[in-house]
Amino acid sequence: METTGKTPIGGYFRSSTHMESEGPPTRLMWNMDYTLPGGFIGQALDVAIFREGFRRTVRKYIANLKTLAEKEAAHTVASSLG
Repeated sequence: METTGKTPIGGYFRSSTHMESEGPPTRLMWNMDYTLPGGFIGQALDVAIFREGFRRTVRKYIANLKTLAEKEAAHTVASSLG
């Protein structure tokens, strides 16, 4: 799945998600490219402020998704057993 759009501060982004089965687990791959406005100043702000905040947000999102997926898998297995 691929998504494109504008960032909240006027830049652009492209995000893609790909899932593949590796036996019982499923591997989720997510990639995001973005460009902030402002040329050199936008790039400097990205490195100084936005990039690390974005990484934290993505890590939290992935951890939450993993937790939800594992709970659903456990519920599905428990339901099929009894």
